Order: sequence, then structure tokens, then C-alpha cells
Amino acid sequence: MKKIIGLVLGLMLVAVPCFAGSPLQTSTSVAIAAPFNIDGGSAWGNASNGGWSVGAGAELGVNAYAQGTKSAQTTAIANGTAFGIGGAIGIQTPHFGIGTSGALSGVYVLGAGYGLGVDKFSLFTNPDFASVGIKYQGGVAQSNGILVSNGNGTYAGGQNETGAIFCGSSYTEDLKFGGLGGKVFDILTPAVAVGADGAGALAGGYTIGGYIDTPNFASAGAKTVGFSGYVADQGAVAGNGQANHQAVVNNGSFGLSGGTATFSYAGTGSLGYGSAQTGGYTNITNSAHGSSVTSYSSGSAHATVK
Repeated sequence: MKKIIGLVLGLMLVAVPCFAGSPLQTSTSVAIAAPFNIDGGSAWGNASNGGWSVGAGAELGVNAYAQGTKSAQTTAIANGTAFGIGGAIGIQTPHFGIGTSGALSGVYVLGAGYGLGVDKFSLFTNPDFASVGIKYQGGVAQSNGILVSNGNGTYAGGQNETGAIFCGSSYTEDLKFGGLGGKVFDILTPAVAVGADGAGALAGGYTIGGYIDTPNFASAGAKTVGFSGYVADQGAVAGNGQANHQAVVNNGSFGLSGGTATFSYAGTGSLGYGSAQTGGYTNITNSAHGSSVTSYSSGSAHATVK
């Protein structure tokens, strides 16, 4: 008899909370994607120096939450890819040389989620709720360059470096309405939240240089171009480029030209991009009666956030 009384009392203790209030069901789903990539290499051929490098990385997290007295369900998914590719090659001889390099680096992240909270019909309580939060950050960078030289003073080459960083977030939750009508609507309908967000960035550039060197004619030229950009809530872009070239002929005449360009911009715009480029050439012609030298250089830089 005592055992039966004890069992009944135990069941009563368990049952009291059920009568005191409706049980609450909750569900949370979290998904994170964090892609990362780094690569690089030296120039092929017999270029005096050169190479390329790329780097990209990002992280995106999705957090979905739901609660209800009857049921709660959530789903979260996060996806991201970081990639990079590049190359450099150069050939140099006493009378002729040419080289080129380039690199491209990128990253993107995407995420989505939903929450569903279903409440039992009640005029007094309506604890169903749902939300989806997404947060991300990342960046990309690249560099490339090449230099070819004949070892006698004639050379051509350049390099550029560019990059971009970004970040952002989004948050959605079940809509709640005021007044008696809104209260009735909330009771009769489940809590639903759906969210999706993503971002990405890209950085790239190339460099080319070459020369011709003969006893009475010499020419050298180079050009470098770099760019970077992003699509996100906010971010920054930056980069620089440099090109140099010199030509020398046997009587001691020489020409030299070069240039640099840089760009940078940071803001809250959803789209940012920039570019820098510089290039030029030097030509020398010798004759029996004199020498003619022409050197030219130009550059430009641009950046914006919208």
C-alpha cells in the first residue's frame, strides 16, 4: 500500500508542471562554412625573377531557431568556395626578352535557413517564435610580377598587388501584429521565419614586359593591370601596380621610364571595386650621325563603392 501511495505521489509531482503551463518545444540549427585557399609559384623559364600568389578565405554562419507549444522545426545550410589560379613565365637572352605573369583569386559564401514554430490553440498564451540569423566575413588577395633582363642594362617588368575585404549580416524573424486582431492572427497561425544571404569578392591582375636589344636599336616596355572588388553589405578594396623599363645601346645612350598607381576605398556600399594600371616604353635608335631616345609612361587608378 505504501508503495502504491508513493507511486501516485511521484506521478502527481511529474504531472503538476503539465497542468501549470503548456510545454515548450524548441529547435536550433546551426551551419557554418569557412572556405580557405592559398597558392603561389615562381616564374617558369629563365626570367631574372617573377611569380604569383593568391589567397582567399571567408566564414559564414547560419543560425535558425524555432519554438512552439506543439512543435518546432529548423533547417540551416551554409556553402562557400575559395579559389585561386595563376602563372608566370619569362625568357631572356642578350638581344631579346619577354615575360608575363597573372593571378586571379576569389571567394563566395551563401547561406539560408528557416524556422517553424507551431502553437496549440490558446487564447491566453502564444509562445511560438522563429528567427534566422546570418553573418559573414572574408577577403581575397593576389600578387603577380615579372622581370626580364639581358644583364647589360636593358630590362623590362612590373608587378601588382590587389585585395578586398568584406563583411555583413542579416536577421529575420516571425512577424508579430498588434491589437486584438493581431493577437488572434498570431494564435491561429504558426511562427515562420525564412532568411538567405551571401557575399563574395574577386582580385586579379596581370603583368607583361619585354625588350629588344641590338647594337644600334634598343626597345623595352611593360604594362601591369590589377583589380579587386566585392559584393556584400560593406567592405574595402585596395591595390597598387608598378612598371619599369630601361633600354641601353652600345654607345652609352639609354632611356628609362616607369610608373606607379595605387587605389583604395572603404565604405558601406554593397558593391565595391577598383583598378590600377601603369605602362610605357623606351625606344633608342643609333645612326652614324647621332642617337634618338624616346621614353613614355602612363598610369591610372580608380576605386569606388556604391
